[in-house]
Amino acid sequence: MQTFLDTLDQYEVKSAIFYHAEKERSSALHNETSAKSILAEATSVAEKSRTSFELHAHELAEAKTSTVDEANTLAIWVEKHGRVLEAIRDNSITGSELLMKLDSKDEALSLISAVLVSGVPLTVVPEPTREHCYELDREVSELITELHDGRSSALQALGEYALILQQVLPVNYITTSPITGWAQALQLSVTSASQDMLDLAKRQAAEVIAKVQGEGSNLVQQRYRDLLNQMESYVACVERIMRECSELMNSVGSDNEAQSKDRILSAFINSVQLSSQKNDEDTVPSSLADNLEVKPPAQEDVKEKASKVLSVLGIAVSQLYSGIRVRVSELSTKAVGITKFRTDEAGLQADAGMSLQLFDQQIEKCALLSGFVKEVHEVMGTKLGEINADYLKHRPGQWAYTFQAILHSSTNMIEQMTEVFLPEIIRSFVSYNSEVMEAFGSISRIRGSVDTALEKLAEVELERTSLTELEQSYFVEVGRITEQQVALEEAAMRGRDHLSWEEAEELASQEEACRAQLEQLQKTWSQKDMRISSVLKVEASVMNSLLSSEKYFSSLVSADQENEFHFRSKALLSILTKPFADLESLDHMLSSRGAFPSHMSGPVSNLREVLAASSSLSDVMWPLSGLLKDHAFFVWKLGLLDSILDLCMHEISSSVEHSCTTNQLYITLKKKLAIHVENQVGQYILKRIAPALILHLDKEICDLLETSQGRRESGQPTTAVGRVALMLEEYCNAHETARAARTAVSLKQRQLNDLTEALRKIILEIVQVEWLHDFSSPHAQKAKIFSQNILGDDKFMSVLLNLSRRNLLDKIQSSMSLITRSIECLQACESTSVSAEGQLERAMGWACAGPNTSGPGGSTAKGSGIPPEFHDHLSKRRKLLGGIQEQASDLVKSCTSVLEFEASRDGLYFVSEDKSSGQSTDKGRAWQQTFVNLLTRLDAAYHSFTCAEQDWKRGQLNMETAGKGLYSATNQLSVVSVKAKSALVDLQDTLVDMYERACEVSVSLSGFKHISQDRTALTAECGSLLEEVLAIAEGLHDVYTLGK
Repeated sequence: MQTFLDTLDQYEVKSAIFYHAEKERSSALHNETSAKSILAEATSVAEKSRTSFELHAHELAEAKTSTVDEANTLAIWVEKHGRVLEAIRDNSITGSELLMKLDSKDEALSLISAVLVSGVPLTVVPEPTREHCYELDREVSELITELHDGRSSALQALGEYALILQQVLPVNYITTSPITGWAQALQLSVTSASQDMLDLAKRQAAEVIAKVQGEGSNLVQQRYRDLLNQMESYVACVERIMRECSELMNSVGSDNEAQSKDRILSAFINSVQLSSQKNDEDTVPSSLADNLEVKPPAQEDVKEKASKVLSVLGIAVSQLYSGIRVRVSELSTKAVGITKFRTDEAGLQADAGMSLQLFDQQIEKCALLSGFVKEVHEVMGTKLGEINADYLKHRPGQWAYTFQAILHSSTNMIEQMTEVFLPEIIRSFVSYNSEVMEAFGSISRIRGSVDTALEKLAEVELERTSLTELEQSYFVEVGRITEQQVALEEAAMRGRDHLSWEEAEELASQEEACRAQLEQLQKTWSQKDMRISSVLKVEASVMNSLLSSEKYFSSLVSADQENEFHFRSKALLSILTKPFADLESLDHMLSSRGAFPSHMSGPVSNLREVLAASSSLSDVMWPLSGLLKDHAFFVWKLGLLDSILDLCMHEISSSVEHSCTTNQLYITLKKKLAIHVENQVGQYILKRIAPALILHLDKEICDLLETSQGRRESGQPTTAVGRVALMLEEYCNAHETARAARTAVSLKQRQLNDLTEALRKIILEIVQVEWLHDFSSPHAQKAKIFSQNILGDDKFMSVLLNLSRRNLLDKIQSSMSLITRSIECLQACESTSVSAEGQLERAMGWACAGPNTSGPGGSTAKGSGIPPEFHDHLSKRRKLLGGIQEQASDLVKSCTSVLEFEASRDGLYFVSEDKSSGQSTDKGRAWQQTFVNLLTRLDAAYHSFTCAEQDWKRGQLNMETAGKGLYSATNQLSVVSVKAKSALVDLQDTLVDMYERACEVSVSLSGFKHISQDRTALTAECGSLLEEVLAIAEGLHDVYTLGK
């Protein structure tokens, strides 16, 4: 029974599982049905979106094809006209060269000449045919002349157009046409299929349209007015400076300097020629130089007076030389202080420029005085005959002109560095020529080795100074120490008995210190010879190193040696070093004359300060210049070159980082390079040349005083010397005034050239604005007239000032029309000439056939007897006419391209066939709207295509999702079906088992029934027995009670 109950429970469980599985299967089946419906709907939507996508894709392809076609057409147009503009800019347009060859040679195109060159008389040609040929020849000749005139006019107009392209208009002038902008916009719209590119193309197209419609013209007009005002301002400035320059030139032309010189020279000559009756009076030159009629004095008196005059002149000049020496010394001292304490470039340049100017004035004064003294000697020697040689042994030379040449070479070097070398070095740095860079690196390496040599040379000089001090002080120091030792010994002997042990120890320590000092001094003295030898060896090594460096530097710039660097680097280095050539030769000349000191300038303490403060010895090599001997100029030149290259490299690198143009770089670097070079040259002049000038002035002063002192009387008053010095000072002042005026004129001329150049640039910009924007005004014409008065000698500027875009285009149009009409008339004449050639050929055949002629129709055959020259002439004539027409047509095409391009800048779009068809202006301006419609259509098609593509992709995605849902539902249904089937099988098995258990229970119940029946009978019997037991029990209770 329990087994049956367990089976029944199992049945209930299996039945529940089956019910749940069947429910899941029903749900999965419903889901599959829904998924199939969704898939069908998604498939339908996807098919519709695909159809729409294909339709919009086709529309986009059509719009894109139309846009590509138009973009290619515009690109071809731009390329074609760009080639024509480039050819015109390069002056490579050829036009009818055959016309030039045919000038005054009409017989090459003459029909009658065909008969003449054949050697046949013209009488064989019938009169009507002959007259017809003459008429054709005259007509062709007139047409050729007309074509020649048209060709000349066209080429002249194209030449002016080429001038505008070359000098005025920008290189990318082709981009100023709106067609170029439209070509770029359309090409941009089809280059990459994206909304951003289409938006960019639309913006560019909008900018092109706005530009054609004149947007932004107010700013251009304002700029145009500003340029006109600037031109008027420049014209006024030029006129003012021209007036000032003329006034200065007139002032320079005055004779103040010459009068002053003649006055003092006449005073000297007349003073010598005056009577010497008053020997005790002053006989020096003064304002007494009147033109007196006196009896010539004796020869001895003349010599005496001449010697006194020259003596006074020498003393006066020596005084002036002394003043010059003081001022030059002050300039040199000031230069040293400036380089120590001034660090700003502008201040250094101002100081250097002012110092050079003052030094130049002193040099000019020296040259003036030296020349005057020499002239006085020459004039006296010529007028007065032989003079005692004792008074003329000091003959002034041309020493001052050497210093003048040095200053001139220095100024020239600055100009060459900025005008010649700088453009070359910019080109080399920009192109980064490896050979040039290597050459510049070699210069830096030479500079490093020279700095090392200078450092060793400074150490040598310090060691030499130390040895000199040792030689001068050794014996003095030895004596001092010995005396100190003797004094200490005597003190020790005297105080042996009464000195304390501390005092005795102190004396002993002092004696020991003296002995140590003496030993050290003797040791140093014993090493003196070895140190001297070492100094000499190091000095020789330094000089050899400098010599090797100089030779290696020379090999870098030498054009004869090509083993290390190629021609480009050598050429650039040669340009770099060429400005130093004249200055170097003059420096060597002064050095050979002993004009420079051969020892170190300044005390050793200054050298120690230089070594402690300087980072580069080449920058402060002037204290060592006396030790460098002939290498001093090379060291200075090398340091200057290296600093110039460093400056250029730094500025060019900075300009590359800031994207500066080459012109901006040149302007900036030119100013900085001029400041740097002028400062370095100023240091050279004031620290090397000025001391040499001081030495020479000392020598001149000494010679003058020595010559004059021997002849000067002891009681001679000094007023004469003062008057001579005053007259010489007046002469120098007059010369300096005239020289300053000439310098001012030169500066004014330079300023005038700068303003004129600026005026040219302004005019070029004005012409460019007028051409690009088609501006013109009476105010501009008036300003141009004033400018033309100033620039009248400049033919190029005159052409530009008188140039008008409209007039030039009209000239090209009229020339082209003339050429076209001439070509058409030539073609008509050529067709008429064919019949005339046939008539001539028949006449020639009849005349040359003779008795062998078979008939009149045989005249066209070559065997008819016609000379070959006849046919050759006609063939050449046809080829010549064809070549003329072809070249003229090419010229017309060039003119047409120019007119088409310029018309496009005015908003018209013409091609050759449109020109020939006479398209109207209104229709010609409608082309932009066509391109706008193209872009609009392309944009709309792309937008629709994008939306359709997104819808199609969305439908595809939905269909894929629906397919995946159906697949999932089908899989789920399959799984649930398998699960339900399994539950059904389990349920069926449980039912069978339950049936078997039920049968077993039925059998068990039948047995139980029989047992129950037997149990019932037994129970009844037991009941009766129990009742009896009860009864007995009740009796037992009573017995118990009784018994108790």
